[in-house]
Amino acid sequence: MRNLATRANESTKEVHSKVEEITSFVHTILNATNTSEKALTSSREQMEKAIAKFASIDEAAKH
Repeated sequence: MRNLATRANESTKEVHSKVEEITSFVHTILNATNTSEKALTSSREQMEKAIAKFASIDEAAKH
């Protein structure tokens, strides 16, 4: 019986360790996703500014 309890305890520790690893991977993925989202938002803002500047050149040329 003791041997079975020892194996169960070791298995529990191993599962716990793997869950901690998976949790770490998920946090890394979330951080990378947030960084990518911020970069995309910044890029979109810069594109909008560039388009607005281009449009203002077109307007200035018409006058």
